[in-house]
Amino acid sequence: MFFKNLKVKDDTNQTTQEAPPRRRFERRQSDLCVIEINGSNYPVEDWSLGGLRIFCDPRDVKVGEQIDVTMKFHLRDSVLRIPHRGTIIRKMMDGFAMTFDMNDASVQKQLQQVIDDSNAAEFANSQV
Repeated sequence: MFFKNLKVKDDTNQTTQEAPPRRRFERRQSDLCVIEINGSNYPVEDWSLGGLRIFCDPRDVKVGEQIDVTMKFHLRDSVLRIPHRGTIIRKMMDGFAMTFDMNDASVQKQLQQVIDDSNAAEFANSQV
């Protein structure tokens, strides 16, 4: 975020173009979340409205593979289950990253509900 508006001058003393933002959506790490794949639950390292990164054995997935998943969020007074589809974009030694199918408006609405619930909980805790 700090470098978003940073402009750099080259040797000719001309300002170069600003770098585009690295991510389309802010990454979230504070939410209580697991992901279910084929009946097994895995911890989510971080997620955004566009995708997620999970800890797991990545040997069973391939980059470019589309998979069905269910994200489970522990909200203030319930557990929200969000089933949807995504594509594996990167594998690491300890897991993989995937992007979400962005065509499903109901999924986006539910993910926004998680963000809104988290913001409300933070505000309520700040008032104590």
